[in-house]
Amino acid sequence: DLEKQKFDEEALRQINRRQAWQFEMLPVHFESTGELLIAASRSRLARAVTFAASRIDHVAFFRIAESEQLRQFLKRYYPLPGVSQRIVEAAKRLATTPPGPTQAA
Repeated sequence: DLEKQKFDEEALRQINRRQAWQFEMLPVHFESTGELLIAASRSRLARAVTFAASRIDHVAFFRIAESEQLRQFLKRYYPLPGVSQRIVEAAKRLATTPPGPTQAA
């Protein structure tokens, strides 16, 4: 539950707005051991882990967050100026719709 988390500005600076939305991931805070806690959606977890392993200079561990709540927190910490809720919903549908059969040219 992201409502119960305390967010750390240093953790939030580990990724930019585009990366947060592209991978549906939200850095939360650094543990006392120096590990970075990241919330991610189940649907994009594999991509988020791959990205973090190659681009974040800290050991990170992930917790699954409910997608709708995660998006609300992404809006709060990584706002997308000029992007309406309609555009966000369309992008969500595109990201979760399985590809259809390919057509021959």
